[in-house]
Amino acid sequence: MPYYRWKTGKPQPKIEAEVFGLVLEQIDRDFGNIKPRMVVDVARDPTSALHPVFDWDNESASEKWRRHHARQLIGSLVTISVNVEHAHPLEVRGFFSVQETPNSARAYLPTAKIMTNRDLKAMLLGDAAKELDSFLVKFAGIIAVGSPAVTHVHEAIDSIRDEIARLEQQAARRAA
Repeated sequence: MPYYRWKTGKPQPKIEAEVFGLVLEQIDRDFGNIKPRMVVDVARDPTSALHPVFDWDNESASEKWRRHHARQLIGSLVTISVNVEHAHPLEVRGFFSVQETPNSARAYLPTAKIMTNRDLKAMLLGDAAKELDSFLVKFAGIIAVGSPAVTHVHEAIDSIRDEIARLEQQAARRAA
């Protein structure tokens, strides 16, 4: 039997990971697979361990869904630039969620604005490195440890961290 825990650095739901995992296992046993709709259906029962995890007030749940949908839409928008040498379009996300100051909430900013600000660019690159680390953790059991793919991802992470260090050194020199 597997041991469950919530991902490090992610919001912690109002339910123990082990309990949630066991409910998912039961859904899989009952239906042969797990779909989000099945999880919600199980959670509808007020006696279900999953019930308190969800917002059952339709008005506030609708607002949360709209915000989630807005995040998906913002994250799906890309800018297109054409590489003149190779004449193929390059898609770049138009906006990224960043935290402009240590005490501010995250907000979406245009990618062009982020790329012209050393601190924001370093923060975004730090997010990229964390996502690549998460990728390696997520697929560690599937991708062979010594495979070239893993080596390339590690090289990409190292390259990103080198760029972050360079940006931080520039900022420190400027502040001094």
